[in-house]
Amino acid sequence: IKQAATSGEEGQLQLAPTGGNRYIALNTQDPPFDDINVRKAIQHGINREEVVQLATFGTQPMSPGPFSPPTPGHSDKADNFYPFDAAKAGEMLDTAGWVMGADGIRARNGESLTLKTIGFAVFRALYEATQSNIRQIGVNLDLQILDTAAAVEAMSQSATA
Repeated sequence: IKQAATSGEEGQLQLAPTGGNRYIALNTQDPPFDDINVRKAIQHGINREEVVQLATFGTQPMSPGPFSPPTPGHSDKADNFYPFDAAKAGEMLDTAGWVMGADGIRARNGESLTLKTIGFAVFRALYEATQSNIRQIGVNLDLQILDTAAAVEAMSQSATA
């Protein structure tokens, strides 16, 4: 960029948003996320706009759906499919038998509703904002934040375990 700016050549540099999204993948094979209503409640229980604001200080736009508008193949039909609705999320978790505990974390049959995730250190703010946000509906987000190499290794180990 510096060379282009100082070379005297005419041209135009344009910066365009990319289609990258950040997400938390849920293992749908094992409890509690084998229950589709728990997965839907998690989706309704995350205030994405607040999470993005907290994590990026308002410097990045929120994706309204699973794919951001600049992503090839993006469709508005998938946008806002799970709008933030903490009350609805709570009702869905209640119906699934996850009762709010005195510690603010839901439990069922003595087991707390905990989502364990391995995260990249570069996205720490995003994970921590999500952790704070999702706790409001009684979900504990247990974070293991690692540097890139360690995170990739840990993810590949957990995928084969």
